[in-house]
Amino acid sequence: KLLTEIQPSAALTYDVDGNVPLHLASRGGDHVIASQKVFILLKVAPETALLKEGGGRTPLDCAIFWYSSLNVIRELVLAAPDAVNLRNGDGFDPLGLLCFIYSDAISYALCYAMQHSVQHRCGNSGFGGGHILSRFHLEGAWKVACTIIKAVVYGVLADFHPDGTELVPSDNASYFIHASLNNLVVDCPMKLVWLGSYICGQTLHLPDKDGNLPLHIAAKTIPSRLDKGQIDENDLILRHSTMDTNFIHNLLRRHPLAVKHSNKDRRLPLGLLIDAGGLWQDGVASLFEAYPAAIVKEDVDVKVFPHLLSKTWRRIPGKRSFDVVFQLLLAMPDLVPS
Repeated sequence: KLLTEIQPSAALTYDVDGNVPLHLASRGGDHVIASQKVFILLKVAPETALLKEGGGRTPLDCAIFWYSSLNVIRELVLAAPDAVNLRNGDGFDPLGLLCFIYSDAISYALCYAMQHSVQHRCGNSGFGGGHILSRFHLEGAWKVACTIIKAVVYGVLADFHPDGTELVPSDNASYFIHASLNNLVVDCPMKLVWLGSYICGQTLHLPDKDGNLPLHIAAKTIPSRLDKGQIDENDLILRHSTMDTNFIHNLLRRHPLAVKHSNKDRRLPLGLLIDAGGLWQDGVASLFEAYPAAIVKEDVDVKVFPHLLSKTWRRIPGKRSFDVVFQLLLAMPDLVPS
C-alpha cells in the first residue's frame, strides 16, 4: 500500500551512496516482492531506469550484479531499452557485466560439456564441472543475455519462445545464437556465445532468414573478434582443460553437415572465413579438412591448393590426409592432368 502511494519526488531521492529507490529495489531479495517494487517505481518515475548510482551502475546493472530475477531484468529493459548499451563505472555494458560475474562458472561448465560432447551434438548439454553454480543458474544467465540481445536487436521486448531460443517478432525471426555471434549487431562476449551454443545446441542446425547457420556467421565474424581481442585464448580454466578452444571447430564437430550447407547467397562457411581474413588456425584447417570440395565450389584460386594440401599433410599425416586429397580430386578431376 505504501508503495502505491509513493510520490515521484521520493522515487527521485538519492541516498548517501547515490542510490535512488529503483537501484535498491533492483537488487533483488524476494523475487515476487522485488518485481512488484520495480514495477511500481518504474510506473511512478520511469526516468530513473537510466540513472547511475555512486558506483556508476544503472538499475539494470544492479539487477545483473545482484542476481535478480529475470522478471526484474525484463521490466528494467522494457522501461529503458537504451540501458542495454550503457557502460558502468568499470567499463562494462550489461552483457559484459553478466559475462564477468559468471565467467568462472561458465568456464567450468564448458569444460565439462565439451569433454562429454559426444552425447551433446545438436542438443542440450549437461553441465557440471564442480562449480557452485548449477545448470539452472547458467540457463538463467543465458536468458538474461537473450533479454538484452533482444533489446539490442529490436529495441523492444516480446515473449520468449517456450524453448527460450527464438527471437520475435516473427517477421524478423532469428535465433539468439545467430544474433550473439554477429558482433556487427550485438557486442556479446564470446564466453556467453559459447554458453548459449551449449544450452541451445538444438539451434545449431537451423538457418536464419538469410540461410546462415551459426557456422556461417562464426566464419564471417570470428576473425574480427580475434583482431579485437574479444576471444580470450588465455582463459586459465579453458587453457588447462582438454577441450578444443577453437569455436569454429567446436561448431563443426557438433554439426558436421553445416560445412556443406550453402546460405541464400550460395556461400559456404570456408569461403566466408577466407573472405573475412581467417587464418589456418582460426578454423580454415577444420573447414577445409571436413569438406575439401568447398574450395572448388567457392572458386578459390587454384594456386593456393598446394599450400592447403601441404599444411593438411603436416597436420593430419596418414590415411586422413589421403582422404582429403581424394575428396578434392573427386570435386575437381582436372586438377591433375591425365
